[in-house]
Amino acid sequence: MHTLFRSVILISSFIGLFPTAQAESIFQSAHDFVSESFAGKPPEAEVLWLQADFKKRLEDILDHSYEGKRIRYWQQGSRSVWVLDETAKPDPSPPA
Repeated sequence: MHTLFRSVILISSFIGLFPTAQAESIFQSAHDFVSESFAGKPPEAEVLWLQADFKKRLEDILDHSYEGKRIRYWQQGSRSVWVLDETAKPDPSPPA
């Protein structure tokens, strides 16, 4: 479980590096991202059901609530890919 949590922390650390995008402008589909991450041969997807304590830790990392009840992930050896199903909201402030 600690390895899974460290992976979530690593993925979460990259979230702040990407600009917020509207739902219409998907950079890359989850399927394509997973496939690319495993050189076109991804393992079967697994599911982590979020128990209250783990969900609380995840929300602390994300700095907002997470509505999902589970997280899909793929793992092969020491490499793992996690997909957090969230929709970004556009920035309501007008451009400067």
